[in-house]
Amino acid sequence: MFNLTEKRYHLQYHFDKVGYPVKFKFNTNHASIVMKVRYMWRKSDTSPWYYRRKLPDDIKAILKQRGEPTPVSRVKALRTHSDVLAVKLVGRETRKDDEYFYQLREGIATSKALKLAERQLNDHGLKLAPASAQTAPIDLDLYYDKLQEMVESPLVN
Repeated sequence: MFNLTEKRYHLQYHFDKVGYPVKFKFNTNHASIVMKVRYMWRKSDTSPWYYRRKLPDDIKAILKQRGEPTPVSRVKALRTHSDVLAVKLVGRETRKDDEYFYQLREGIATSKALKLAERQLNDHGLKLAPASAQTAPIDLDLYYDKLQEMVESPLVN
């Protein structure tokens, strides 16, 4: 494995099309290595790096079905001019997106959904606890009572 911070390696890169994927070429005294990095983009040679990834069509459909915004792609400023740091940050963002896409496809509650649910419970004076730890059904009744107060007509039994 090459240590990219060492001075003896000369780093070159070029854009394939529309800014990404980026090909890095490492020239050493012994060989050249080409590494292709997807989702990495910059506007010009002097601008900072960005992470840019198109959302897959199935993910857009899931988001649309849930009533959430459906952007064409996700763009995040990496806030670095360093090629080496940008490669690491792109890897981290790619792993985050892959996990999020997996959760959406499998119908698993995402961390964002769990945070929203916990906030809603807190707003109604209820505490988040696993179902096995809940001993009294009164908490659920209180939640329904609070919801009923928020709507104009009573809940249908």
